[in-house]
Amino acid sequence: MTRRWMIHSLVVAATLAGGCGSHGSNAPAAGPTESPSFPQYSSGPSPTPTRIQIPPIPGGTYQTTVTRTDAMRFGVFRCDPSGVDENTGHITLTLRAGRFRWVMRADHPIFNPLFTGVYSGDGKRVTFIFDPNTADESADTLQWSFDGSSLRFKVLTVEPVGMNGDHLCVARMVYQAHPWTKTR
Repeated sequence: MTRRWMIHSLVVAATLAGGCGSHGSNAPAAGPTESPSFPQYSSGPSPTPTRIQIPPIPGGTYQTTVTRTDAMRFGVFRCDPSGVDENTGHITLTLRAGRFRWVMRADHPIFNPLFTGVYSGDGKRVTFIFDPNTADESADTLQWSFDGSSLRFKVLTVEPVGMNGDHLCVARMVYQAHPWTKTR
């Protein structure tokens, strides 16, 4: 459930609990009060929460460095010239129990140096689902392989792709330019 929907649900619940003023001035000014009753809904079974399926990708901390030369090689200067500096530098990716943390450092300014989220998948597929509070991406689905010391990724899908395919070309550069070396 996204943060926006959680807030929306809380507002709706508060509105229903308060009855939109329907109890108004008829309520006693003092004395015992009853807690508000919530309406009972019976429109069907309760929704089942979606479970995150953690793929067998090895947890730990991985690092890679993406350069301006990589941006040229993957066509990022053509598809998203303003995103070159934002997506080049040293990246540290930590995978732990279905959650990830992505930190970038560079010798130039980076507007969003930290991403967080959850990852899901099965077999040799992993989907990184970005927290909308830290990234403007939704989800990147990748095929992965691990040789005992480094992860290698191949981009399968990205959301959103972007108007000019910009997110797709940047994702290919970031994930596929170099192996991700395990440091811990």
